[in-house]
Amino acid sequence: MSEIIGPGVACESLDWQGMLNVAEDHFLVEAIDEDGRPVPDGTPGELVFTTLTKTGMPLLRYRTGDIATLAPPVPDSPRTLRRMSKVLGRRDDMLVIRGRQRVPHRDRGGVAGGRTGQPALPDR
Repeated sequence: MSEIIGPGVACESLDWQGMLNVAEDHFLVEAIDEDGRPVPDGTPGELVFTTLTKTGMPLLRYRTGDIATLAPPVPDSPRTLRRMSKVLGRRDDMLVIRGRQRVPHRDRGGVAGGRTGQPALPDR
């Protein structure tokens, strides 16, 4: 998500409960389904970010391809930020390795190799 802004969009805190606090003063975050409709809190969806403070090239509803869940702030916590889970997966799961596009769930042997033990990607 380097297109959005660095160094990140969320961070841990002492009361993180396995989730990350989204920097809502810089981003509006949503989780959407395949049709682009918002999903309820706790439901996995694709993360979509709108930048609020990036002035040179603002992003509006930037679809990241990352799947995660969102949650409200921890009750009775001094933090008021929405939280997101760690990334659970990718919408497309495509990787670029040695200049070749690989989709792990489509490759029978995966990236590491097939049944024969041979590497899926030969050295050049």
